[in-house]
Amino acid sequence: MSTAVETEKICSACGRLLPVRLFRFRCRATGLRHNECLRCTNDRRNHRLAQVRHRDLNEVWQDVNRNGSLKRYRRVEALATAAIARFGGLDRLVRLWREVTEQAHEQGKPHVAVRSLEALGHLLTVAAKSQEAAAQEAREELARMSDEELHEVELRAVRLAIQEQPELAVAAAVELGWTVIPPEDADDNRTDDA
Repeated sequence: MSTAVETEKICSACGRLLPVRLFRFRCRATGLRHNECLRCTNDRRNHRLAQVRHRDLNEVWQDVNRNGSLKRYRRVEALATAAIARFGGLDRLVRLWREVTEQAHEQGKPHVAVRSLEALGHLLTVAAKSQEAAAQEAREELARMSDEELHEVELRAVRLAIQEQPELAVAAAVELGWTVIPPEDADDNRTDDA
């Protein structure tokens, strides 16, 4: 009994007749393939992910809105902080907002896109103000410190910078005309001198 090898298949989602290579394998061993083409499968997955993202954004907004005692600015600040934390940072949040805006344009809803961009701009403004407020608070805290406390903070900052980028210490030493001895060699010299 001979089996005919399929070269084309009709997609159950879009109804197009396509080469069989444009369908995912259901089982490689038997050669069975899914009924939806790759494009339709990807479109469905992207649509589902977009719905999840929209739901997540709405949940963040509802979480912030539940606290009715917050004033408008505080609500926006809380929303910005919650959204940035929930979506893994400001860059990811901006990318998500861009996707939402593009989808709104594609669906013929430019007013949604405009409101979305306005909201994002407001969130970014609030985030910048929050960062400036934190920086101002840090400056005020430094102003209240004694000389010894400032010296200790300075030493910790230098140690941290050197730990993160040891080449900075070497570059500074060379700039000052000092001889740089790597830590392994420094230990060997100390044992010889002792």
